[in-house]
Amino acid sequence: MKEELEKLKKLMDHLIGLFEFFDREDEFKEVSKILQQVNFRMDYILGNRQIVLSDLIEFIIFGRLAYFMQSRPNESNKKLFLEFLLGLINLLMKIDSLSVSENRRKSFIKKLLNEKLYLDEQDRKNLMMLKVWNRPIGMPLKEILNSLRGFQNLKKGNKKKLENFIKELNKVYDSVLPKTAGGLWHELGTYAFMLNLDLGYIIPLLIHQRIFSYSDYLVPPDFLLLTYDSKLYGIEVGGKKEIQSGLFSAKTGIPTITIDTSNSRVSDRCPICKSWIQLCPYVIERFTEPEVKERLLKGKFEIKCLEECNKYKKEEILNGKCPYSKYKQERGKSTYNSHKFADGKHYHWKCVLNNLNSETIEQIKQKGNRAIKTHILYYSGFEGLFKKIILGQEIITLKKKILKIEEIFKKILKGKDDGEGSSAHSS
Repeated sequence: MKEELEKLKKLMDHLIGLFEFFDREDEFKEVSKILQQVNFRMDYILGNRQIVLSDLIEFIIFGRLAYFMQSRPNESNKKLFLEFLLGLINLLMKIDSLSVSENRRKSFIKKLLNEKLYLDEQDRKNLMMLKVWNRPIGMPLKEILNSLRGFQNLKKGNKKKLENFIKELNKVYDSVLPKTAGGLWHELGTYAFMLNLDLGYIIPLLIHQRIFSYSDYLVPPDFLLLTYDSKLYGIEVGGKKEIQSGLFSAKTGIPTITIDTSNSRVSDRCPICKSWIQLCPYVIERFTEPEVKERLLKGKFEIKCLEECNKYKKEEILNGKCPYSKYKQERGKSTYNSHKFADGKHYHWKCVLNNLNSETIEQIKQKGNRAIKTHILYYSGFEGLFKKIILGQEIITLKKKILKIEEIFKKILKGKDDGEGSSAHSS
């Protein structure tokens, strides 16, 4: 990925050089005049750095890298491309860990400041403000406030000022990274999910925030999906866009499917360490296997680590050596399911191990170890399409059986005819 970004940087420098070479030409001056008009400022193009950073990544993937899939006639390149997407999701999760890693965040902000990678003077001041903040950021306001000692002792007016300051700081933090808290990786994950299950032809519209006609415009969904039975669907990743999706469907007649990201299990932030729980290598490697696809079509996406994993030994997983294993336990009355982390939330198993006494840990290992799990990448919202796929598969299987039976009957009848022919000849 770094190599591709370096090449993109060189290409941008190339364009700058090209335009600088012609900057005295009349045509260049005319274009510059238009760009300088009040209603056509570059703010519309570069006003939101977070969106632009995400758009650049998506352009590299869907505008260039995706063509890698057609370079060979077999499926190996598609498998590699899907592994790349899932690995990139893990990388984006790691990048977003800057929200809870103050030292790494400060180092990164220092790099931006030292290399003058800010857009203007106000941007520089915002980065300076973020640099001196030594508490978690980029999370819901309530969680950040809970991490501040003495917040509850502040006067009401001071509380409000601090809340407003943190809201603004959250915006600054968001601006220095591609879409945070899953925005970008859910878009990539949804694409990978549709591609893996071969739901149809996928048209990414991620960098097209508006589709224009001369008299009107559309706010499109994130993808269009053209299924093999010639049906067209809009695919919107994440909720809270019902009005937008409804207007698109009303104007075009194209139905829109909303994909649930909050319950996708690719959004699990460990409540202890506050870091995202990444996709495990076992899941990434097996993602394209027929058996896994069959599980996903049936809505089954949970992996029991101790029973299925081939990356770590059972004892290693139980002792927290695997950084990907999750722990989710509903509350009960026994020692292994009545502790403070038995609340139905998803934790890093290694974090739970570090925060419970040895007696409880031993009970969990013996009686509650089925709560140690991970998940295959899965997004709900496609279930209606799954039913069609499963029905189609059943029809194909039935047709194959009928053809097989017909072949058997043909052989029987042919044998019968041959026998009758032989009898007639001998008489």
